[in-house]
Order: sequence, then C-alpha cells, then structure tokens
Amino acid sequence: MVLRTLELNGFRNLLPGTLHFHPGVNLLWGENGAGKSNLLEAIYFLFTTCSFRTQRTPELVARGQAGFRLVAQVETRSGTYRLGVEQDGRSRTLVLDDKKVGLEQVLERFSVLAFSSRQMEILEGGPRERRRFLDRGILALRPAYLQELGEFNRTLAQRNRLLQTGATATEQAAWDQRFAAIAARIRVARRSYCAQLAAALGEHAGELAPRSGTMHLIYRPSPAATDAVAAAKGAGERGEDLDQAGREILDALGRRAAEERRMGHTLVGPHRDEVRFHVGDMDLGRFGSAGERRAALLALKVTRMEMVRQARGELPLLLVDDLDSDLDEEASGALLRRVSRAQAFVATCKYGSMRRFAPQVRPFRVSEGSVEAAAPEGGGSTAAATQAAGEEQWNRANRAR
Repeated sequence: MVLRTLELNGFRNLLPGTLHFHPGVNLLWGENGAGKSNLLEAIYFLFTTCSFRTQRTPELVARGQAGFRLVAQVETRSGTYRLGVEQDGRSRTLVLDDKKVGLEQVLERFSVLAFSSRQMEILEGGPRERRRFLDRGILALRPAYLQELGEFNRTLAQRNRLLQTGATATEQAAWDQRFAAIAARIRVARRSYCAQLAAALGEHAGELAPRSGTMHLIYRPSPAATDAVAAAKGAGERGEDLDQAGREILDALGRRAAEERRMGHTLVGPHRDEVRFHVGDMDLGRFGSAGERRAALLALKVTRMEMVRQARGELPLLLVDDLDSDLDEEASGALLRRVSRAQAFVATCKYGSMRRFAPQVRPFRVSEGSVEAAAPEGGGSTAAATQAAGEEQWNRANRAR
C-alpha cells in the first residue's frame, strides 16, 4: 500500500496544497510545533476518520475554517484509488472513487498504523486505552468487526437505559440475552487476537522489545473466564467457545442484577475488560522505565504491521511520531530498518542522525505548517533525484519479495 499524493485544505496549521510522497520512508523534520505531527494526524484521519492524538474532532479544524478536506491517491495490490474525507461541523463524508462510502469499506481496502509517544497511555493509562488498542488491531485484520462493535455499543446503551428507567422482567431477560450474545462475540474476538499478537511478538519483535525478558500479554475479560489456565495466559491456544462465553456473561448478569439496578448501569461485559503487558513478571505499565515502555510499544506496533501483512498480503502505512523521545539511537535505527520495508512517515527533530539508518528516504522540511521536499544533505543532487533513486530501489526490493 502506497500513499502517492495528499491534498490538504483546512487541517490544523497545515497550509493548503498537494504533497507527493516517496513509496518508502518519508522523513519529516523540523522544530517542535512546526506541523510534523499534524501531517501524520491528517494521514491517519483520512484512513480511519479518527485521530491518534485527540478524540475531539473540532481541534483538527484550522483557525477560521468551518471544516477540512483531505483527498489522496492510494495504490494497493488491487489497484489505484482516490480517497477523500470532508469534515464540516459534525457532518463527515467519506468518498472512494467519487462514491460515498462507509468506514468499513475504507478499512477493507486500506490499513494504517500509528505510533506516538502520546500512545504510551496504552501501557500507562486506564483500561479503556488498552481495549481500544485491541479493537483497532482486530479491525485492521477483520474490518467487519466494526459492525460487531457498533452493535455492542448500541446494546449496552439500551440496557443501561432500561436499568435506569426500569423494565419488566420479560424485557430485562430479553435484553440480557441480547447483550450476552454480542458481548460473547467481542470477548472471543479479543481473546483470539491476544493469542495471535502474543505468538507474533516472539517472532517479530526481538530487536525492539525490552531486553529484560520475554514480553507477553495477560487478557482479563469481564466476567473472568472459568478456564483458569487460559485466563492466566491471556488467551487459550484452543480459543474460546462462543456459547460458553455467552453463558458465563449471562450468569454474571444474573448474579449482579440487584447491584446493577441499584447502580443504573451494566457492571460486567467487554466494556470492563482489561489487558496488561508484562516482561517476565514485571508489569510494564506500572514498573517499566520510560525507555522500556516505549520499546515495548514499538515492538507491539511492528508486530501488528507484520500481522496485517500476513492477513492482507501487503504492508500497511506506518506513521511514527516523535521518534526522538525516550528511544536511544540503536532502537531508533532498528525501527527504521524495519519500517523501511513499507511506506513509512517518520517525524523527527534529528534529521542527520536518523537519515544514516535509512539512507534512501524522501526528506521533507516542515516549518510553520509548510511542508516542502528538502534537498539531501551534502552533494549537489536534488530531492527529486533522491526520490527517483529511492523509488527504484524500493520497487526492486518489492519485486524480489
């Protein structure tokens, strides 16, 4: 998958215009606050309709503008597409090849992964961020999961309304059955994904993971699984039976029915799941150093990239923000060597030291919202010549794979 061009209009501080990208590593360099992260955010929003930095979409609109528009030309194994998104107040329109589409149709064709120091909340923050991490990972492999998430959220909201306003025993039983059925599907999907991710971590993340031990996941569904071994490991190799999961959730709803009526909301289910990341016996979120946590998060992202490649037959776009933060030069180099296999957009303040790890790059100078192709350091060659040479090398490498 390659993002060839991106047309920007009204997004944060980025100046309007059309950018042309390298199919390999695009190195965005400039001072803090120049707009590097904004460009990565625009790319991420185009393919996901959300930001990896904020949940408040109005923050993405440039000052004095009512909305923004992003349009791109994207190449995949199945063809070349024109993808656009327009945000006008609360109204959002996705267009694929001049036809309005839903998010699921976009996710079916395109995949993007983002890494930012702000995403350390996955390890350090509350369980909601870790649930979002799992769900986004599942969506990258199975876009139809979006429908299941939507059904679960609607069912949860309706059940909570019934708990707050009162319902007959018949109504409550019917909604309990409905909730348990969709909650079981979410739980089984998350457990299966945790098992896949744990297995892939050992295969792909060796040079990026923390060096103090083997990294693993502990998945703790709500209610707790009755399979003690699977619960301890986070995911059983045999998976989990959908009917069994539904029965466990339904039984838990019955046990806590009085408490739920008193509290006015649902107390068990996937919205209360937890997952923890450990190295050996150490909980990374609680006891890991800043460098260990960042290395772990990079390992998770690179592993997800490989999982997408195996599932879809091509690598996703990879966005790396704030590469310089809490990551030593050796780890930065290891990351750049890995992402150079795909199209990547890497933001850094240290252009010279980063470029030696990935010499065939397309450098962009970002300053006060302006994004311009930059000539490489040293020699008289132009940025365009560097791009052409890099494209040919990248294409040869892909033909060889």
